[in-house]
Parts: sequence; structure tokens; C-alpha cells
Amino acid sequence: MTTPSGLKGVQADQYAPYQSEPTPAPGTVQTALLDPSNFQNIRGPILTDEGGFREMFAVNPFFLPGSQWTVQLGSGSIGVAGGNCTISGSLIANDTTYISIRVDFMPLLFNFSLDELGGRVPAATLPNFFFGMYSNPDPAIAISSGQFVEEIWAGGASNTTGAFRSGSGGFLQTTGHTITARTSIGFRTIGIDGESCFIRDGSTTLPTTTTRATHSVKMPSLQTELYLVIGFRNGPVVTGPIWSVEIQAIFVKNSNRLVVNTGF
Repeated sequence: MTTPSGLKGVQADQYAPYQSEPTPAPGTVQTALLDPSNFQNIRGPILTDEGGFREMFAVNPFFLPGSQWTVQLGSGSIGVAGGNCTISGSLIANDTTYISIRVDFMPLLFNFSLDELGGRVPAATLPNFFFGMYSNPDPAIAISSGQFVEEIWAGGASNTTGAFRSGSGGFLQTTGHTITARTSIGFRTIGIDGESCFIRDGSTTLPTTTTRATHSVKMPSLQTELYLVIGFRNGPVVTGPIWSVEIQAIFVKNSNRLVVNTGF
């Protein structure tokens, strides 16, 4: 008895798929491709570089036709001018204002340049500024029952206080750390790979291995599709004044390999 070959594919004259080919719509059934060596070429659901992008805010990307950004405006404000994006919180209890975009599956490196525009008073109870990667475009859902990794700048706290959190299924890990001055323009980085996730602030060196190892269990899995979210969220009590943060650029890179912690 013989077993017939169950795989048939279109022979390509070069290695495929080509970058110049249009991205198929979700749910499209495509013929498998064979490269010149007769190996099948299939894009898998993880470990791709399709979610990487660079946003320089030359225009307002949030309301363009076909934009992939989602805006949760709340009672705050989001504006783009002069190559910068400004996000401001509000004084409404439990209010949220943020921007969200689908990125990719881990491993991911998220790097962006920002500074505080003012309005933060240490004695006041202000909104928390946050940025991170979440398993849902609504970070509240990801934090309560999904998976996430995020950085928090607590409103009204010291100028050098930050909180780095990761979570899975409602279980959290939190690490407090020192950040560079909020009013100094600089790059902030979140990395997440097959070993752990971490925050890097205004530095070219990695956090200590102890800090990285803290966030190695309760973190998004390899099969979790992630969303990048940046914005403000309020607690049950908020007092003035309004706090604003300016973003100059956003870089998201999928590292396309499982364990790259020592290479970030």
C-alpha cells in the first residue's frame, strides 16, 4: 500500500511570500507556497515581525481612514501637533483616556520618547499615567482577567517613583523602581520575551537580573496577542490640576526569536 502525498503547493521562483504582496484579509484561505528547494513556506501565528511599527506623529494617526488605532477619550484629551502627541488626564473619578493599537505576539520590544508637560502637584491626587502591552485593547479587562505588562507613573508621587507590573489571570507582580526625571525628554523601554519582562528607563543597560526574574511567571504567554496602550486612568478620588504627558515617537519591534533577554 502506498500513501499519496497530501501536500500540493504553487512553485515560486524566489523565496516567498514576497514583502511586496498585499496582506490577505483575515480568514482568507491561501494556497501553500513552495520555495525553490521545495520546502513549504507558511507564516505561523506567533514569532513574526508583522506587528512592528514606527510612529513619528507627522500627522494625527488616530482618526485617519483605516487607522488601526483605537481611542478611548473619556473626559481627557488627545492631540497631535508639531510631531508630538499630547495626552491629558481629567478630574473625573474612575475616568480613563488612552490610545490603543494591536502590536503582535511576544517577544516584543516597545521603546518610546516622552516627557511630562507639567500640571503634576505632589500633594494632589492625580490620574496615573500608564503604558504597556495587554491581551485586550481595554487594559482594565486585561488586568482583571487577561494578561499584561505595564509601567505606571503615579500621580502626585515623587518625581523618581515608578511601578512596573505584570499579570496573568488576575494574579499580579509589582516592582517599584527609580525613573529618570519625568520632565526630561528620554526613551522608556518595555521588553517581553520567553524568559521574562522588564522596564528600562533612560539607560543603555538592563535592569538587574533580580528585577527581571521577578517578572518571569505572571506575564503574557507566547500565544497571547498583545495591544499597546498609553494613557491616563483615574482612581475613585481625583483632585487638580490636570496632568499632561507628551510623546515624541513610538517604536515597536517584534524580536522574532524566543529568548533574547540578554540582547535587549
